[in-house]
Amino acid sequence: LTKDYENDSVFINNAPKHLKLLGSYYRKNLDIDEIGASNHSLHQYINELSTAKTKDEENKAFKRYSSRIASIQSIKNGKINKTLRYHRNDTNNRLDTNLTNMASDLRPFIVGFENMAYFDLVNSQPVLFNAMLKSYYKSASQSQIRELDEYRESTTNGKWYEKIMETFNVNRDEAKVIWMEIAYSKNQSFKHHKKIFERKFPFIGSIIKQIKKDNHADFSIELQKLESKVFLDKICKDLVGEGIFPFTMHDGLLVPKESMNRTKEIMLENLKMVIGVKPKIKVG
Repeated sequence: LTKDYENDSVFINNAPKHLKLLGSYYRKNLDIDEIGASNHSLHQYINELSTAKTKDEENKAFKRYSSRIASIQSIKNGKINKTLRYHRNDTNNRLDTNLTNMASDLRPFIVGFENMAYFDLVNSQPVLFNAMLKSYYKSASQSQIRELDEYRESTTNGKWYEKIMETFNVNRDEAKVIWMEIAYSKNQSFKHHKKIFERKFPFIGSIIKQIKKDNHADFSIELQKLESKVFLDKICKDLVGEGIFPFTMHDGLLVPKESMNRTKEIMLENLKMVIGVKPKIKVG
């Protein structure tokens, strides 16, 4: 752990100015209500045990509980204990921290959370895919342009999973699973769902297949790289330039409430430049 912390220090010291400042801010200010978060995790674990029907479900509940407790302890006194993580992933360029690995239900226990606002790009990866699709407009036919426009409208309006629900006649949770199968599995897998999807979106289905033809992980990695470029290298750079220091969680930002309006403006400005339209931002 000490070695990881020291390696992260090297990364912070040699990072572009805005990431260097963000790294220093993160290490200095990140803290958590250890007792409150631990009690919350224990109550959740007890509730999960009470509904578990098999030994496997009990084991999974314990693993979730253990993971939550570990993430809490890594943040509490993290700078002193050198358990805070802050580094950029070599594969997808994402910024991996204790917060990106922490369960979302523990965020309210971050010290100062009541004075913060969380900004989240709705349907994040489906939305960011529009940036990759922009290059296909030039050579697309009229029917293909209509398909690209329909995809962009439904994703940027936060209605993509509703579109999947309508196409497959399923509920929202099932729609999310189906999209994961279509987008992130091998081309040879889940052929039935892909066939239905390609009847509705033949051009986009063929593009996804082409991107994954050599390695099915390429699609998700390219989207994560794009997400990182937009959020870290553009949005965060602009925010820090105006004295706003967010805690980052990949496609989400936790900022002081007094900076809410400007944060949303900067996010939408940058996302419009990349995607072509302003997408839906959820504020919590």
